[in-house]
Amino acid sequence: MWQGAIAAFGASLLIAGCASKDPGFEGDMEKAIRLMDEGKNAEAYAVLDPQCGASGAMPVTDPDYGLCRDLLGDAKAGEAGINWFDFIGALPDDDSTTEFEITNVVADMVGAAPPSSDPTSTKLYADPTDLAAKTLSLEEALKIHGNVDPNNDGDWSDCDISALNALTDAEKAQLAMEASLYILYTVSGNIPTADGAPMSLDALKDGAGSVNLSATQQTNLSVAIQLVQLGSAALGADNDASTEFDTFVQEIGGSAISSATINNYLSML
Repeated sequence: MWQGAIAAFGASLLIAGCASKDPGFEGDMEKAIRLMDEGKNAEAYAVLDPQCGASGAMPVTDPDYGLCRDLLGDAKAGEAGINWFDFIGALPDDDSTTEFEITNVVADMVGAAPPSSDPTSTKLYADPTDLAAKTLSLEEALKIHGNVDPNNDGDWSDCDISALNALTDAEKAQLAMEASLYILYTVSGNIPTADGAPMSLDALKDGAGSVNLSATQQTNLSVAIQLVQLGSAALGADNDASTEFDTFVQEIGGSAISSATINNYLSML
């Protein structure tokens, strides 16, 4: 997350000294973080893209390259509605009787709303066009943070999950958040309804039996669920977020996702 990037950046200054720091990147990084803090994630991405994006000028060997890529992915995740602090804030306290549902947290992140015919309904729906754009942003974030599409062909079957063990626990946890949202965004976008893309628990229930994922989608979602497992393991067994991620993995069908496992998951909601 970009908050961690600030700390990493500060440490790199202390270790490397100001003379080795690219002043152009330093200014761009500070600007990008400020923009993300203001919720202007697309603008932050535009600032960093010329540095380390697809056609960026920064060489891979540059000591700032990894940090720049982390921030670039954070900006894309922000465009998709990712907010780790909202997720953590929604987790119940030990004494809470409130039932936590990751689907409802996701609905809040994507900006889902009840149908106009029933504004007090708990069935929350997202605008399909907006959801599609956020799904693409989330794909880009996962490509940057997790290298899920090494061949850049839309097929994640060549993703090397084992290589991601080199990430920090915080980075693995962020991947879990991004991957779980990607799964739910994709599933919701696959269920056409008159009110939009169903995002909440109550709305998704009605979609059971109607999900028909393509072969590529099933492959990619199976990779995504492995990222959730990776992040959950990094958080540890006694962590509330890890517990919710594990529950999500178990309910949605384990490490191999298909249309059948998704429809079964929706039927049990």
